[in-house]
Amino acid sequence: KSVEDDERASTIAHILDGTLKNLEQLTKEETYKKRKQLLTSFLNLIKKKETGTKFILRFKDYYGDFNYITVNDFIDEAIDLLKDVMFIVVKKETEIIKNIDLLGFIADEFFAFSLKKIKEIYVLLTKAKEGLLTNANAMHIILSVIFTIENI
Repeated sequence: KSVEDDERASTIAHILDGTLKNLEQLTKEETYKKRKQLLTSFLNLIKKKETGTKFILRFKDYYGDFNYITVNDFIDEAIDLLKDVMFIVVKKETEIIKNIDLLGFIADEFFAFSLKKIKEIYVLLTKAKEGLLTNANAMHIILSVIFTIENI
């Protein structure tokens, strides 16, 4: 299986979900690679294999800036990613996950991971998304999320 196959499958999954907003971005190989690095970094943050500071650098490398659009986009991606992790942890199901490019990593790293911790982070992200709707400072919200996850 090639990177192109994984990229194509992930793009199709996003299209089927109706999230076309980043389609152009997802089709660029370098962007695709950086997106995968960002999401892997986020998963490593959850597993305590990476620091919040390193994740922030990945975030800035991928998005460039902390603003409403970038933080909202990342939170959407992170929520989808956690749903994928939950499908694998709870249902041992890999057929319906969205981030196919991360399937191997998720299966290896999260197959026996604490569902309670995943749920806590999921709730944290959902509240952060609600916080964005109140015109709160996007940078403050994402930094709060990152360092809260680091301490869960």
